Amino acid sequence: MGSLGGTIGFLSTDIVRDPCTHTASSISCGEAVERLSPTGVLIRWGDVGSPSIRSISAFPGEGITVGGSEARLEPTQPATGACLGRGGAMQVEGTVLRPNAADNFLQMDACFGGPDANVKAGADAEAMLRSLTFRGR
Repeated sequence: MGSLGGTIGFLSTDIVRDPCTHTASSISCGEAVERLSPTGVLIRWGDVGSPSIRSISAFPGEGITVGGSEARLEPTQPATGACLGRGGAMQVEGTVLRPNAADNFLQMDACFGGPDANVKAGADAEAMLRSLTFRGR
């Protein structure tokens, strides 16, 4: 009982490179932005599904509604993990239940660079998550 997930795409104020190397028989992916600039922002959108995760409440954060779907939003907080490793100072994360796709979720991870990271960048990322809409809903 594993989970399936992947990156849908990246948005950044820094230069984003193709994070994947392709050969005839494999694809290997790394980081789209290895090091954030002092005022840089990197946002990753991804999807995740798991037979063991049946509810949006399994994800951390405050319960909210996004595009008519249940969602969770963690507030802007000091960077950890990969965000901290690429020079991030602050991060915000959100997860949204995909409509008509039980046990499948969209995730947004936003990382804000260096010591000049500020609360406005976190508020902007939260606003982007909250503005998500779904077609055909």
